[in-house]
Amino acid sequence: MNFIFSIMAYYPDHAGGAWMYANGLAEELVKQGHKVDVIVPRQDDKLTDNSTLNGVTIHRLPPHNKINSNFFEKWSHDNKELVRFIKDQPFDKDSVFINHQAYMGKGFLKWKGPRTAAIFHGPWDEEFLLAKSLKTQPTLKKVILRGAAKWMRGVEKKSLSHAKTIFTASNYAANKFLQTHPRIDHPIVNISAGTDYERFKKVEIHQTNNFKEKFKIDSDHFLIGSVRRLDKRMGLDMLIDGFNIACKSFTNLRLIIAGKGPQFSELKEKIDKLNLSKKATLAGFISDADLATFYSSCDLTVMPSIDLEGFGLSTIESLGCGTPVIASNSGANLETVSPLDENLIFEKGNAQDIAKKIIQFVSGEKPMPSEESCRQYALHSFSWKKSAQKLVSHFLS
Repeated sequence: MNFIFSIMAYYPDHAGGAWMYANGLAEELVKQGHKVDVIVPRQDDKLTDNSTLNGVTIHRLPPHNKINSNFFEKWSHDNKELVRFIKDQPFDKDSVFINHQAYMGKGFLKWKGPRTAAIFHGPWDEEFLLAKSLKTQPTLKKVILRGAAKWMRGVEKKSLSHAKTIFTASNYAANKFLQTHPRIDHPIVNISAGTDYERFKKVEIHQTNNFKEKFKIDSDHFLIGSVRRLDKRMGLDMLIDGFNIACKSFTNLRLIIAGKGPQFSELKEKIDKLNLSKKATLAGFISDADLATFYSSCDLTVMPSIDLEGFGLSTIESLGCGTPVIASNSGANLETVSPLDENLIFEKGNAQDIAKKIIQFVSGEKPMPSEESCRQYALHSFSWKKSAQKLVSHFLS
């Protein structure tokens, strides 16, 4: 079977949950004998127009090189290039065309083949407004942002309507789709994410020792980690507050937050204001090659999402390395974490509850899931192989 993916960005060109989801699904489809073409805007001049990665053919569209162009100009350019590329390529019209994000939705509308689908990770407009911290903006800026969000909702609705099937990574995302687009009456199929469990597994002790030495983590320290985009909806400010409360009970706690994003300065200021600079670190981007070492070095990782958590790949990456995860009761966290142990869930946006969970596990009041149980749970629950088979079966039925 031939598959065509259109998407705003693709891993490993760019890091991000949606891009990694597309990559994992595409590479597993190839392993199972299918052909996959990925069409994506080229956002880095160092990247070639075409390449093959683990059997997946990547087509990078010409970039928008206009100086000082705005978002809408770039969006229009990228979608026009997608339309042009579709017309120029001899794609089999019986191919399955899957649009992975509303951003490329206008170009997706021009595909006339009978088998179309769209991935819905979450509402584009709501994610946008959360990222912009709408409530804190002045009145005029709020009007402008709401106008942009309304446009996003319209683009998303049209692209989703063009699809014959909606795929989601979780039941939460499926329910969010029904709430956001109640008039789109398409089949919804849950295609869960997976990860590479050969890469995400417990690393050798000398690797964790080197990591801990780099970040000045002593043998008696209890290390808490979080891998997140530094964005308001990720709840990292609440994590820092909860960590600060827990430090009053245990002086050996340490926190490392890995990731980049617009909230860096705000989080750094909070850490400094709370006098946590010797205990809490914003590590910035940690390379894919070092992620398994990071998870393996942690005693516990945290998913403190406030809203719109469509899946949370870092959860299963951590579990694959044998490291337990505590998570907020937001979005898909309830699906990915609570089946392992309901005690791992805390109330979203509640620093006191985060602190309570940390203290319970550090003190031994609540036993943490073992390294083996974490890994086995992830292996059996979240598999790219099973998800790709489910996707293919949908189109064969």
